[in-house]
Amino acid sequence: MAHCDQLALTTGGAPHGEGYDALKATGHQLEKPCPSLFNFRLADESLRQLSGITLDHVLLTLAGTKVRTEGSLLLTHQGISGPAALRLSAHGARLLAERNYRGEILISWLGTPDFDATLSLLKEMQSEFSGKTLGAVRPTFALLHDLLGLTPADLGRGDEKIDYSSSPLPQRLWHHLLLRAELTTDRRWSELGKKNFNRLATLLTADAYALVGRGTHKDEFVTCGGVSLSSVNAKTMESKSAPGLFFAGEMLDIDALTGGYNLTAAWVTAYVAAHGMARQSEAKAE
Repeated sequence: MAHCDQLALTTGGAPHGEGYDALKATGHQLEKPCPSLFNFRLADESLRQLSGITLDHVLLTLAGTKVRTEGSLLLTHQGISGPAALRLSAHGARLLAERNYRGEILISWLGTPDFDATLSLLKEMQSEFSGKTLGAVRPTFALLHDLLGLTPADLGRGDEKIDYSSSPLPQRLWHHLLLRAELTTDRRWSELGKKNFNRLATLLTADAYALVGRGTHKDEFVTCGGVSLSSVNAKTMESKSAPGLFFAGEMLDIDALTGGYNLTAAWVTAYVAAHGMARQSEAKAE
């Protein structure tokens, strides 16, 4: 056993709680650790067949909660990934863990949950394209802009120029949604009735998919939870209950979204801890 005056614990995250027992014994408050920033496995086989499709801007909601995120989305052979999915996993990390990663995820494919506005959009499409088939005509950026008031930024395009005659929905995905609405691609817009419109508007604004777990490769990026920040002096990263013990990085209850923020948190807390240890050593030497 080694003895030292100072010790910095920077062993990284442990999403399943490995290695935290000793800290509990020394009086540290711990926030139950769980995975964060991971992909979702969905049960729908037909959606998984659309693997590789990306969308610039969707809304994701954890059904029955207020947990909602937005951003780009990637459809995978297991379910969904991409920034919107990773953000949902971060904001709902503890709740998802409590539910054993089961439940429903609602997808707003056009980036808005507004049912009435989407219904108006579909009726406008019927008026404009009454003689055309459903499979041949998709909602366009122009309609989203004119009827829903969505700007390029809302559509995930920033300041980019948009071809307003194009659609945010890839054709394969649009055909998938028509199938879920029990509509055939060769049916004409003029043939749609109230029930058809309501069903399609519901799918575009709150398409429900059963969640059956996280990615099977355990590819979460960070740990949510760890040593409570209330147990640590934020100016030095030193433990309040065990003098000479310092923490940095994912051992602490700090987790963030993607974009380099977790790395920044690790570097900054390590910097503060190193300076705290140095000042403490200098003070003892005087």
